[in-house]
Amino acid sequence: MSPVEGETAVSPPKRKSLLWSSFYQKMVDSKNVSAPPVSAMELEMRRYLEYQCIAREEDPLKCWEDMASSLPKLSQLTMQYLAIPATSVPSERLFSMESLSQSNGSF
Repeated sequence: MSPVEGETAVSPPKRKSLLWSSFYQKMVDSKNVSAPPVSAMELEMRRYLEYQCIAREEDPLKCWEDMASSLPKLSQLTMQYLAIPATSVPSERLFSMESLSQSNGSF
């Protein structure tokens, strides 16, 4: 049937698609869910992992001093462990000097 002059055509109500309404509801629900809290240390680790590796010639202590403002907790931790000598030479030298002094008869 065509509309009579002066009357407007009324379109039938649109049927909502169950698929799209379900999809839309899931989108709305997912935006309302908050992410679990992230610790400050985890954020620092993420920032650290984004840094480029330093060259072998560079001083790691100097590098960590430069990063101390952006990675305060990690830089404290690394300064503690980077300060440890990586060899056993100083302790071996101490023991060999002790054996030399004992062999000379002086205590």
